[in-house]
Amino acid sequence: MPSYCAHGVPTEWPFKPYDQQLEYCKHVIEAIQNKKNAILESPTGTGKTLSLLISSLAWQQSTTEAGLIYYLSRTHIQLSQAAKEMKKTAYSRVPAAVLASRKHLCLNNEVKEQSQGNDASMNRACQNAIAKNSCVYFTNYEDKLKARLDFNKVHDIEDLHSFGRANQCCPFYASKKIAETQAAIVFMPYNYVLDLSVRKSTQLKLDKSVLIVDEGHNIESSLKDSASAKISLNFLKIIQECCEKLPHKLSEAMMRDVHGLSRRKTSVLDDVPAKEPTKKKKAEENKPSMIEELSEKLTTDKLQQVSKCARVLMNCQDLLKTDKGRYLETKCDIDVVMAKLEEAGVSFSTSDMIIDTLENMATFWSIIGVVNPQVISRYIAATSSLGHFISLVYPPGTMTKPKFDSHVASLKKNYSAYMLVETEKGSVLRESNKLINWDMNLWCLNPGIGMKRVIDDSCIVGPRSIIITSGTLAPIDAMKRDLEKDFSIIKEFGHLIKDNQMKITIISHSPNNYKLDTTFKNTLLSHCLSAIGETLSSLLSVLPFGTLVFFPSYRLMNAVIRHCDGQRFWNSMSKCTTVFQEKQDQASFLDDMMKFKKIVDSKGRAVFIGVCRGKLSEGTNLERNHCRSVIIVGLPYPNRYEAQVKETLEFHKKKGDPNGERWYTCQMRRALGQAIGRVIRSKDDFGMVFLCDPRFTVFKTLVSSWIQKYYPNYATTDFKQIAQDIKDFFAGHDIDISASTLAKATGSYESSAFEFDHSVRRVNKNQPAASAAKQTTQTQEITGTIRTLDERRAAMVAQYTVDRETYNRIKLQEDQEKAEATATKKPRTDVEVIETIFTTDNRTSTTQPGSQSGKLECWVCSNEPKQPHIINCKCARVGCLSCLKGLNNKSCGKCGTKLKLKQFRPKLFNIFKKPIPSLPSKT
Repeated sequence: MPSYCAHGVPTEWPFKPYDQQLEYCKHVIEAIQNKKNAILESPTGTGKTLSLLISSLAWQQSTTEAGLIYYLSRTHIQLSQAAKEMKKTAYSRVPAAVLASRKHLCLNNEVKEQSQGNDASMNRACQNAIAKNSCVYFTNYEDKLKARLDFNKVHDIEDLHSFGRANQCCPFYASKKIAETQAAIVFMPYNYVLDLSVRKSTQLKLDKSVLIVDEGHNIESSLKDSASAKISLNFLKIIQECCEKLPHKLSEAMMRDVHGLSRRKTSVLDDVPAKEPTKKKKAEENKPSMIEELSEKLTTDKLQQVSKCARVLMNCQDLLKTDKGRYLETKCDIDVVMAKLEEAGVSFSTSDMIIDTLENMATFWSIIGVVNPQVISRYIAATSSLGHFISLVYPPGTMTKPKFDSHVASLKKNYSAYMLVETEKGSVLRESNKLINWDMNLWCLNPGIGMKRVIDDSCIVGPRSIIITSGTLAPIDAMKRDLEKDFSIIKEFGHLIKDNQMKITIISHSPNNYKLDTTFKNTLLSHCLSAIGETLSSLLSVLPFGTLVFFPSYRLMNAVIRHCDGQRFWNSMSKCTTVFQEKQDQASFLDDMMKFKKIVDSKGRAVFIGVCRGKLSEGTNLERNHCRSVIIVGLPYPNRYEAQVKETLEFHKKKGDPNGERWYTCQMRRALGQAIGRVIRSKDDFGMVFLCDPRFTVFKTLVSSWIQKYYPNYATTDFKQIAQDIKDFFAGHDIDISASTLAKATGSYESSAFEFDHSVRRVNKNQPAASAAKQTTQTQEITGTIRTLDERRAAMVAQYTVDRETYNRIKLQEDQEKAEATATKKPRTDVEVIETIFTTDNRTSTTQPGSQSGKLECWVCSNEPKQPHIINCKCARVGCLSCLKGLNNKSCGKCGTKLKLKQFRPKLFNIFKKPIPSLPSKT
């Protein structure tokens, strides 16, 4: 293996490294040797993970002063990839552990069935199985581990599974044991360090350790989330219910515990000859069970104190502002929140007792095992939520008065208390003000506070070195300032790709020349949604293999898809490209991702539509053909109208950032860089990026330095040129766009070809005769394509033994049904409704249009309508409000449209009083 020396530390590589990798190693070793912190940006595909592992492990092996290395990343997939990279190195015999949740490691089928994939339920089911001694994998797992596992190697999640099945040993507890006793490097998700409860249970040794944070572009938001908390009205109600039920459940558990112990002792005495017990066995027999310990801790006084706390805090509803009886989101002063807690009996002297009681309640419900798992999950979530909220205001442990005053001052400066409300949804006719739930949020607005809680409050001397790295950290100065930690080593690295491996295009207008301005107000307009849809359709009809589309928010993504679905240009695109939409449910997302990859692997074309900062843009590795193009619609700013974003902007404004715009732009820049980075995953990868919004032109200097060389200075509106650029770019990488396009099923491109032919004729009909030859050539090419498609259809007809006449008849019927369904969904105007009422509904009026009386009759009761309303569907009925009210939001039995009531405007109502001479008939 090649060996190189960096700052006196020999590093061994599985192959000859790039110069950039050696430079990266030098910065890592310099930081660790000199006990400094570093922020290093290196794009995906530059060998960053391997460089990190080799440099840190090489330093660890070169000294006797080395502590543990903790390698943190955001997802388990990223951690598994890092562990596999370590196996390739000369340091593969260094003891290593991969920590993961029970969801990823548990082998007990009963536990998995009881939990139904829920993390909290799985923790409860696992602890319950252990308490009952019914898990064969947990029993004597330590002895099996010591006897049969080779500790001098990397054990990733797959290895732990294999070992666990072969030896009936629990992978979850095995990985924890390896991390605590044997490992020199531990791979784990962020929350194992950031979450206080997880950090305690894992027994991390952060003192003198090296803390590596990979994919660190999310570290600021993760730190803020870890230092935030909330309580809700629903959770407080659940806690009261817990306090009422717990004494009875505790007595039942004690009885079961005593009887179970008695039966086990009798069984043992019957089967085993009398023998003098050892001191160890005596101690174990005399040791109280967990239920007995909890019974001593959960006294009636303590439960009453917790119940009172929940009952008083439920009155936080009084803090909500109202407007004409309607509850509003409300910002509260920290002093007001603390006053409420004191009123609830939480104070400097009682907070520790209440937090401990809540933790013991959560422990009891987690091992009780006789209640519905979903109910147990709610109980645990509620008690944990209140305990975490109180611990933020009154930190546990001994605290002097001056230190507590300093803590309160920090709360007021760095936190925001904000109440969000959930009200009952009203009807079309009446808005409801009934309050369903409220959340009292205690938001940490300063990631530096989260860093302090993790580092300074968790250990004595702190980590030796903290290294934060990712492909998109720019602007690094802003990150350094926000984390409030001394990062003395900062470096941005370039990429290894060549100039022809990436092309970025900014598109300012849609094919119909509508400006792609995706500001919040503009995206409420239907033309803007149509323009976005047409732009996507035009690009996706040409781009080969896999394409990712990113929107700034779920709101805009759903609005565009909902608006464009069923329109001709979108249907045409959908026929030739399989469309997937990012779902918030993890299981559904992974299932769709497998289907997406399968289609692309079979040389098909597919698009996956998601949002920036979502699952698709984070932690999903799509290499080569899986992601040949990325389309970004709009600037990925956070939603300025969300309460938490507004509070963060205000916080940064107070810190000297004018209107918080610097922080706001930083969030957009990182999300943009992360989305662009999806297209290049290795040094040999290539792809195109399309930025759909004219505002992108001014951000060239704000993206990561490696992206700037590919970033254009201007926007384009010429889609013909864009199509040619796409063809030329991929032709340079031996991908024939035409062949890829025509390889799909028959009907897919026929409509696209006809549409293109029609548009060519329309645009060119007034051109001079000199252009006729060119136009004729284009038409002949299209006709040839259609002829080829007809031949393929004939082959398909022959293959399925269906005659052409039957095929065409079925196809025509399907097209008519789709057209009728689209027409039914189309919103009706008031004039259309009135025309339909007077021409097709005999019960609406005794006199048809053009008569002199024009008297209205209610469709239900046949009387003259009181408070006349119309049903805005294809059938168009008119009647009294009281008669029609019950039909609102139901489906019309005739046309199937969802019914909506609408009141007549005075002008329209007057039409019925006068003759109507010439309204056209609707058929």
